[in-house]
Amino acid sequence: MITISKFLSKAYEFLKVNTKFSELVKNGEKLFPFRRQNRRKVVIQTAIIVLVLVKIISSVSDFPCTIYSGECKADVEHDDDDDSQVSLEVSCQCQHRRDVSKNVTALDPIRCPGIPHSPDLKHLKSSKLRIQNCDVYELEFPLNILRILRRSKKFEILVENVGQLRLGSDTQSEDGHPIIDALFKNSNISGLGQGWFTNTEEVLLKIEDSSIGVLETDFINYYSSKAKVQINFKNTSIQTIKNFAIQLPLKGKLSFEGGEILQIETDAIYGGEELCFEGSKIANIQTTAINVFGLKKFLMDSCLVVKIDKEAIVEHQNARYTIGEVSVIKNKFMQTDGDAFRSLCMEESLQFKHNFFSNVTSILALKTRTCSVERQWWKSIENNGFRCNQCSLLSGDINEQVCALYETGWCLCDDETSKESFDLEMDNIHENEKNTPFS
Repeated sequence: MITISKFLSKAYEFLKVNTKFSELVKNGEKLFPFRRQNRRKVVIQTAIIVLVLVKIISSVSDFPCTIYSGECKADVEHDDDDDSQVSLEVSCQCQHRRDVSKNVTALDPIRCPGIPHSPDLKHLKSSKLRIQNCDVYELEFPLNILRILRRSKKFEILVENVGQLRLGSDTQSEDGHPIIDALFKNSNISGLGQGWFTNTEEVLLKIEDSSIGVLETDFINYYSSKAKVQINFKNTSIQTIKNFAIQLPLKGKLSFEGGEILQIETDAIYGGEELCFEGSKIANIQTTAINVFGLKKFLMDSCLVVKIDKEAIVEHQNARYTIGEVSVIKNKFMQTDGDAFRSLCMEESLQFKHNFFSNVTSILALKTRTCSVERQWWKSIENNGFRCNQCSLLSGDINEQVCALYETGWCLCDDETSKESFDLEMDNIHENEKNTPFS
C-alpha cells in the first residue's frame, strides 16, 4: 500500500532532476501556451511526467507481490522494520496429493521486485520453502529458485507429507551463508546432495518418519570451523550414505534414532563432536566408513548391524587430539570382521558392553599395536555374547583385552536357550603382558 509520504518523496526526487520541467516552473511560463508550436511539446512533457509518476506509484505499491502457478506460489513482501529488506516464500500446498513439478518450475524466474537475481544483492532478509501434501517427481526442484532462497539471511524449509520429491545437487552453488532451519517429515525424498545445506553459518536439519534414496557426496560439507551444524534422522530409511557425504565442522552433531540404513560407504562420515546411532538397523558398514577421531562422544546403542567390515569404525589422526567417549552397548552384530573395532583403543573412555556377535571372522580386537592409552580392560568390557562355535577363536594369540572380552562374556549355543558364562585363566596371557599396563 502506497503512503502519501512515500509518493511525495518519490515525486519530489523526480521533479528535482527533471531540468526542463524545473526551468518551466522557474521562469513562470505557462504549461499550455496558446502558441501552437509549443503546445505539442508541452503536452508531450506533461504526459511523460504523468507516466513517470504512475510508475512511481506502481513501484511503491508492488508489495506484496504474489505469483500463482497451480497449487504453487511465490510471495514477496517488504520487511515490517526495514523497507529495503524483503522476504520470499515459495510454497506448494495440495488438498489431494498430485505432481506439481511443472507448476513450481513455472515460477522460475520469480518476477517480483526486490528478488536478488545476482549474488551481490543482499536485501533478501528471509526465505521459506514449503511443500505440503504435494509431489515433485517428474522434474527436479528448480535449482535457480534454490539459489535465490539461499541468498537470504535465514532460510526455512518445511517438507511434509510428500509422496515423491526429487532434489538435485547444485555443484555450482554460490557461496551463501544463511542460517538454515529445515524439517522433512513423513516424506519420500530421492536424495540430498551438495548445494542444499553446504557452506552455511548454521544448520538445524531434522528428518522424521521419511525415506531417502541417497545422501550424496558433499551433502554436508564446506563449513568454517565455527559453524554450528546439527542433523537428526528419526525413524528414517536411508538407502546409501555415499563416501564423503557428511563432513562436519568442529561443533557438528549427527544422530540417527531408529530407522534403517542399507549401506554406509567408505569414508562416509567424518568430523564433528557427537555421533550417535540409537536403535537403528544397518545392513552394511564398509571399511573406514565412520571416522571417530576428534569426537567428544560416539554412541552405538541397541542397533542391529548385519555386516560390519574391517576397521569400519576407524580413527584417522590429524591436527586434533582425541579426548572422546565411546560407548558400544546392547547391539547385535550378525557378521563381524574381528578388526572392525580395533581403532577404538585410542579413545580416552571406552564402554564395550552387552553386545551380541553371531559370527566373528577372527578374534575380536579392540586395540592396535600402536595404541598408547592405558586401560583396565575388565572395566571397559562387560557381558558380550558369542555363538558357541566362536570359542575356537581362543586357540590363537590372545592378550589382556581379548581375555577380558571373553572372561566377562557369555556363549549362546544353538541347542540351548540359556547363556553359559565361561572364564579364561590369567595363564592364557603371555608372560610379558601379565600385570603390565596395556600399551
